Amino acid sequence: MNPAERNACARLRLFRENMGFAQEDFARRIGITRNQLSGIEYAQNPLQYRVAWRVREVFGLSISWLVNGKAPPNEADLDPWPELSSLPKSNILLSKIAASLVWADPQSTERRIAEKKWFDYHRKLPPYKTSRSICAAVLKGNLSGWLAALPDDKVDDFGAILCEYAESALTELGVAPETALQYRHLAIIQGQMRGRIQKDSHSAENKTQSTLDKRAVLSDDVGVKTKDSRPKNLPGLLERIRVKTSERGQKTALAKALGVSRQAVDQWLSSDAKPSADLTFKLLNWVEQQERQK
Repeated sequence: MNPAERNACARLRLFRENMGFAQEDFARRIGITRNQLSGIEYAQNPLQYRVAWRVREVFGLSISWLVNGKAPPNEADLDPWPELSSLPKSNILLSKIAASLVWADPQSTERRIAEKKWFDYHRKLPPYKTSRSICAAVLKGNLSGWLAALPDDKVDDFGAILCEYAESALTELGVAPETALQYRHLAIIQGQMRGRIQKDSHSAENKTQSTLDKRAVLSDDVGVKTKDSRPKNLPGLLERIRVKTSERGQKTALAKALGVSRQAVDQWLSSDAKPSADLTFKLLNWVEQQERQK
């Protein structure tokens, strides 16, 4: 692996840790195993394009940031990255795809223009405060309202005036050293991304619980289940699974059917961890199949 590939691997690990995900949970969300993720994060294996693409799909992380560390982690990429379906094979390395993009050439005019727009914009972000992510989100929301209220021919003038006032405010309030600014700017972005990911996770969990409750009062065509025998919550579902996995080898069979590790199954059944929304559905389907076979 060359230095650029090792750096991309290190950035993926940095992102995961800053987002507060354990390796197993993060790997499951992007569709790979914990061992595969560990091999990438510790630069034992180079980052494949399909993995980077999945990280962007799930977490909204800029692929360009993974490659060069300069692009804002939550901003649109400099170049449109190719769809996975357009690639001749699925194991192409991220570094190979990146080398073919416009911004890969340091002398590219398009790259210099795009980077200047990004960096000019982010230099004008509000200074770091205790609630910096919340402050940034509030200002962004207000800005959308301000722009919507303006006539079309006044938008550029408004932007120029707003930037001028912001520069004056920064001068008056004082700014931190450049190294601190870079760290604080990244913290703002990561705080916003964490908030979005947590919101998406809670929404998925609520949807799963609602679906389980609805399924709890339905009868199926085989006539095996009754209203009382169906799970109305996750603990009830796990109890049914404990019964069905009490025989030797059943936990391993369940783990294989779900595409997870045996350790993950043990953690769910011991209440040390909770399965995700999609895995909860799979668990429900699995235990219903086992009960039908009986």
